[in-house]
Order: sequence, then structure tokens, then C-alpha cells
Amino acid sequence: MGSTAALGALFLYAFDPNIIAHSALVTTDVGVTAFEVLFLFALWRYMQRLGWRRLVLCGLALGAVLGAKFSAVFLLPVAAVLLAAEIRWPIASDVEPAASAEKRNPEKRIPKAAPNSPCPCGSGKKYKRCHGAGAAPGKDVARTLRQHQLIKTAGMFLAMCAIAALVIETLYFFPSDPLLYLTGLNRVNADHVAGYRAYLHGALAPRFYTYFAVTYLLKEPLATVLLCVAGLVILVRRKSIPVLVKLLLLLTPAVFFVPISLLADDIGIRYLIPTLPFAYLLGGLALAELFDKGPAWGRYVGAALCLWLVVEAAGIYPDHLSYFNESACLLESPGKIGWDGGSRCGGQWLDDSNIDWGQGIKQLHAWLDLHAKGRQVRLTYFGSYPPEGYGLNYRKQEPSRLLANPEPGLYAVSAHWMARLPALAASSAQGTDAWLRRPPQAIVGHAFYIFDVP
Repeated sequence: MGSTAALGALFLYAFDPNIIAHSALVTTDVGVTAFEVLFLFALWRYMQRLGWRRLVLCGLALGAVLGAKFSAVFLLPVAAVLLAAEIRWPIASDVEPAASAEKRNPEKRIPKAAPNSPCPCGSGKKYKRCHGAGAAPGKDVARTLRQHQLIKTAGMFLAMCAIAALVIETLYFFPSDPLLYLTGLNRVNADHVAGYRAYLHGALAPRFYTYFAVTYLLKEPLATVLLCVAGLVILVRRKSIPVLVKLLLLLTPAVFFVPISLLADDIGIRYLIPTLPFAYLLGGLALAELFDKGPAWGRYVGAALCLWLVVEAAGIYPDHLSYFNESACLLESPGKIGWDGGSRCGGQWLDDSNIDWGQGIKQLHAWLDLHAKGRQVRLTYFGSYPPEGYGLNYRKQEPSRLLANPEPGLYAVSAHWMARLPALAASSAQGTDAWLRRPPQAIVGHAFYIFDVP
């Protein structure tokens, strides 16, 4: 796909507010994505030139990604399909020896076979007894060789899995139960809160099957989304791009996205992070088309999209976790669109770690010191770090208490609860959120809404 496409993908990655936000968080989502890319790179190198050294590297990388997060098991069918598909559509490699290339393309090395000559398939029989005198030598022998290659590839895949299993056992310090990993896999989602209702655009429900699609379209920069769509069209339509490249770029994110949409909790874009590298690669393909192969005006379009991305990454700084693109405000509150995109409208669409994870406590402390020094704040908090760790003078305010006429005082309400409470009030016969709908005195770090109730 070229160096320009690679640099374009790297640029989209480096200036993605979601990646910047999660780079500072201790979660498994970025870690599993890093090892996922490492494994697929090692697998690609192995398919370019078969060898035990590269096979071992694949197994080590596979073990690392499986050990990073249980959802990485979806890479197993991806790897199996790619290895099988490589037999049908071998990778063209500039460094691959000619003999190896012949080995990968059985049809190109089929010798002419007479009825009484040894059969080229390696069975040891005469050709007429193996495939029949009236058969076409090329097709029959190629089919047999491809079957042998498929069996060999299956063996290599199992070898990768065996090495990966050894890596996992090492990461688990060789527990007494050799199936401990499978036990953990069976307990995925065991800590789900029974009856929890997800939030999407003012509605509450046990699950929204469109949740992660909507989340991607709202949380990723519009420049990146547009480039990804353009890259997808180029990838599908361009015949010069190898079939295996298309399969890698389309199959892998699809295999992750579908189970996530069906099984994962509807709480954050972080679950989609393993699919984002492939969106960046598609976007990089579109940038390469604009800068290298398109008309002269294409360079200006590409530069404008890149500048748009940089401006928004800078505009939301340092509150990247709360980023939303302009489409979040476009339909209902276009006047709120700013240098930070549509981040001020994020709570109209999503809650939880999409907008707030307690990351603004330090900023809240600084704001209180500047604007309300000495006053105690009634804090409705969504996070795990204790606010007193930053010396915050606060009184805990339960979210349910906000659905009533408030007592006089200074309130700081987490963005998560600002998004969720109106939906809870609408679904309940009791309580009101009218006072929370008034313009706040301030919004601190895109994460806390300040109200001073007289």
C-alpha cells in the first residue's frame, strides 16, 4: 500500500483523541490492541516467507495477545482463515526466493506427465493409476498439492497455538490447573450488574445493538471517519490490491466488531479500540490516494482533513476522554460546536467512560480554589479515585438526591450523571431534573458541571 499510506495511518493514530485519552489509562484495551497488531505483523511476515523462526515469533506474539485480554480469542479464527486463504492467494514478496514462490503456487510448477511417468503429486504411482490418463494433469495435481499444503498449514497453526499456550502458562506462573485460562474465559462478563440499563441518546435499555456503531460515528473525528469510508471504497474497488490484503483489513475488524456489539457492555468506545488500527490503515490508503495519485486539488483536501484533525486534538486538550465530533451537536445544538468539536453535546448521546471517568478531579480542585475558595462542594462523582486524594473539600451527594428540589449550596455533578439523570427521571414517576437543565455556572474539564443553588 506504500509508505505514504503507512505514514497517513500513523498520523491518524497519533492525533486520535480516543487513543490519546486511553494512553494514560490502565486498561487492557490499548494493551490488547498493541499485541494484536504485533501478532498480525508477525503472521504477515511468516506468510511472506515460511520458516520456523518466524513461526515461533508468531506463537510468542499470539500468546502475548491472548494473555492481554480474553476477547483476543477472536484472533484465532482470523489467523486460521488468513493462513488458509494464503494458499489460494499467496503473498507476493520481493525477498522471497524463487523456489519458495514455486512452492506456494503449485500450478506454476506442474510438470507435464505422461500416462506411465511418475505422478507429480508425490504418491509414487504412475500417473495413469493415480489421476487417470484422461484427466488434466495441472488441475488434478494442483488440487492434491493444495490439499497437502492445507494439511501442513493446519499443522503450523496448531504449532503456533501450542507456543501461545506455553506463553500463557508462563504468564500465569504455571498454575496447578493447566486449564486456568479457559476457566477465566468462561467467567468473562460474570461481574455484569444484573438489570443494568445502557444509555443512548436519552433512552435506557438493557442493550442497544447499534450502540458501538453510533459510538464510533460520534467519538471518532469526522476527518478520520471520512477518510476511512473513502479508503474502504478504494480497497474494495481496486483490483491491484491483493485479495489477502483486503481480507486482512476487512475480516479482522469485523470479527471483533460483531461480538462486541452483541456481547460487550454498552459503556464505552474503549471496547472498539482493537478495531481502530484497521480504520487508520483504510484512512491512510485514502490519504495516499489524495497526496500521491489524485489530482492537484486532492493534496489540498488531504491537508485540510489532516489540519482539521490536529485542531480538534488540540482543541479538546487535555480532556481527550470527553471528545465528540461535530455530529453530536449538529442536529440539536449546532451553536455548541467549537474547537473541541461537539464535545459539549456528548452527554446528549452517551454516558459512562465515553464522557467521564472521574478524570477531572484535579481540575475541579483548581477551579474551586480559584472561584469558591473555602466553600464545601456537594459532589456527585463517577470515578474510583478518592477525591480527598487531591485535598478536595466535599460532601458526597448521591445521584438519587439530585432528582428532588436541591438544598442551597455549591454542586459539582459528574458528566456521566448529567447525561443519565434526565433519562432516569423520564422513566420514573417520581423525581425531576428541571434544575439540572438550567445552564451551569461552569463546566470544568468537560467532566464536572457546577451549579450554585441559592
